[in-house]
Amino acid sequence: HVGEVVNMSLERIQSVQNSTGITGVHSGFVALDNYTMGWQPGNLIVLGARPSVGKTAFVLNLARNAAVDFNMPVAIFSLEMPSIQLAKRMMVSETKLNADKFKGGEKIAEWEWKQLDIQLKRLVKAPIYIDDTPSLPIMEFRSKVKRLVNQKGVKLVVVDYLQLMQGPAELR
Repeated sequence: HVGEVVNMSLERIQSVQNSTGITGVHSGFVALDNYTMGWQPGNLIVLGARPSVGKTAFVLNLARNAAVDFNMPVAIFSLEMPSIQLAKRMMVSETKLNADKFKGGEKIAEWEWKQLDIQLKRLVKAPIYIDDTPSLPIMEFRSKVKRLVNQKGVKLVVVDYLQLMQGPAELR
């Protein structure tokens, strides 16, 4: 009934009126957070751009910032890239080391190994959950998200390459 929804909306409005600052999940980008007040519950944000302009890198930074800097549980569904490749990209970003060192093109110096250990401690402990199931069916995605929200308290869900998700067979 609309009355229930209006009352729930009023409660939400009252709670944000009493808060100061960001009311949603922090993105880690100050200008973006000031504009959105953080990613709000129930919002669907679609990021689109031409190939190879950094969409995945950007959303990995959003996920990293929310989880590492603000301890917000995050789920990343990668339908194109394996989880190990995603982790390597996050490690490169976190450590600022040349990506070729992670690929084996350059050797990692002894002092860099020590630096890696120090710099990756926060990332390793961050509440980030990665699922790299290819061609993930929508209903399975829905079940996994519900489970992550209920069991891990996930506040932000990232889907990389939404077009690779599978709809119901009767709609194909």
